[in-house]
Amino acid sequence: MQLFREVFPIVLRDLIVLKRRLIILIGSNLMGPILYLTAFGWGLGSQIHTSEGSYLNFVLPGILSLTAMTSSFNGSGPSITISRIYTKTFEELLIAPIKTSSIAVAKIITGLIRGILACISLIFVSFFYGANPFLWNAIFVVHLIFCLLIFSSMGVVAGLIASSHETMNRLNSFFITPMAFLGGTFFNTSLLPYPISLIISLLPITPCSNGLRAAALGKSQNLSFFFLEFIWLIFLVSIIIYILKNKELTTPYS
Repeated sequence: MQLFREVFPIVLRDLIVLKRRLIILIGSNLMGPILYLTAFGWGLGSQIHTSEGSYLNFVLPGILSLTAMTSSFNGSGPSITISRIYTKTFEELLIAPIKTSSIAVAKIITGLIRGILACISLIFVSFFYGANPFLWNAIFVVHLIFCLLIFSSMGVVAGLIASSHETMNRLNSFFITPMAFLGGTFFNTSLLPYPISLIISLLPITPCSNGLRAAALGKSQNLSFFFLEFIWLIFLVSIIIYILKNKELTTPYS
């Protein structure tokens, strides 16, 4: 109960801010996936057929994991950077009588909620492109939640260590963008040469993409997907708690 009492006000505050620009945020989160669905689903996909049928049904789980990654990362990271460096409101959380773990959980949940909204919107939009309904089951939902939690946590880490808004953009360019194209979103990573395929298989987006695709297409699950997702989540949450306890997170007033 204490954790809930500490987490709920922080999440509620973030959701009130989200409510004021909900339509704009959902639209901006959907712009990239809609372009990918148009280019790869209708354009390139019409010329490609896989063992799963149309390329659209193959690529859609990958685009969904990509959407989960970008929306949850951007849903938690940039707001923390702004509140730390520019508005100075992050200090209110640090001096409040709440545990650092509660701050971490609250910020991760905020990114999770933003990601869920974007993913649900994408699933509805995908039906207009002729995608078959997913095989909805518990495994599919678990992979999606893991994906959202992992990249929301990664966004929190980035927001806590970034020294400026430009730093956040660089982290996006060096980490998020490469994973968006190489993490099994648009092709089977086993087709890559061995050393590269091994490295890519360890990226956090890869087990999420492969797990979502297997669940959506009714294929058997590889337990390593769940293992890697769990390890990445624990690793990132541990980093967040360490930073909150040990790093100077605010800058002097100018």
